[in-house]
Amino acid sequence: MFVKSIFWIEESSREAEVEVSDGVFGLICFSCPCSYSEGDAVTEKLECLDAKKIKVAKEGEYFIEKGEGYFSYKICGKIEDAKGGIIKLGDIELHIDSSKIPKDIYENQYIVFETSRIDMW
Repeated sequence: MFVKSIFWIEESSREAEVEVSDGVFGLICFSCPCSYSEGDAVTEKLECLDAKKIKVAKEGEYFIEKGEGYFSYKICGKIEDAKGGIIKLGDIELHIDSSKIPKDIYENQYIVFETSRIDMW
């Protein structure tokens, strides 16, 4: 995954909206302090805040839908590590609070969830 674009909210405090992409999917993330430049590789997992409505997906394919809030999304991804809260959206790695994942959901299942914001550092 890589930084596709950056929009500086407040450049002096390094606060930015950063579009992260894998070449297929793209997410607008909040970053502060942002130390990235366009084209940089992103190696850290993106942090999904307030993940909720987590359930097994009916269809086994990735998707993104824009939510009602500016940074919010509805995402369908594949669980890589349920105990660690690691979700894949194509080649984008996301992290959610693992305590919110229902115990009957396991690795390699596709899940749908909502998040109020995605952060990157």
